[in-house]
Amino acid sequence: MVEEIQSSNEHKLEQLGSDIRDKLRPAKQETLDHASHDVKMFVSTLHQIEQTGNVDLMANLFSEACTLWRQAFLEPHTGLAGARRFWKEYLDQFEAIHSRFIQVTEAQGLLLLEWDSQGQLKGGRPIHYTGVSIIQLDAERKIHSFKTYFDSANFLLAQNGQHH
Repeated sequence: MVEEIQSSNEHKLEQLGSDIRDKLRPAKQETLDHASHDVKMFVSTLHQIEQTGNVDLMANLFSEACTLWRQAFLEPHTGLAGARRFWKEYLDQFEAIHSRFIQVTEAQGLLLLEWDSQGQLKGGRPIHYTGVSIIQLDAERKIHSFKTYFDSANFLLAQNGQHH
């Protein structure tokens, strides 16, 4: 009887340990298996420019009448030159960066992308931050509007040598 109780308790502890391990695992890995061609193209291109620095690859996804915005801008960047400038300014902040897409929602030319990015700022400080990007496509499936929202405090913390 005692052995049965011990065995039962050991099984319960083993299950509890498994449940805790599952909860402590890193956030869901990037999975785009069910994403549209538009999402896969954007994500693939972002990964390419993060590796190569070639912002023309990303600018090719945008329409000539596009607008790009993030909270640091007083005015949005516009047009293909604005798209190049936006992505160059993004990359110029980092020695290295990699973005991972956690969740994607799509509806009628509107893409909502939840992501996290980590890497090193210029000067070598580590950075990890999360955000959401909203992409609106035009009739030709080019990006007409790109807006991105993230917690900019992580940049200040990283620049001051603190980790969030």
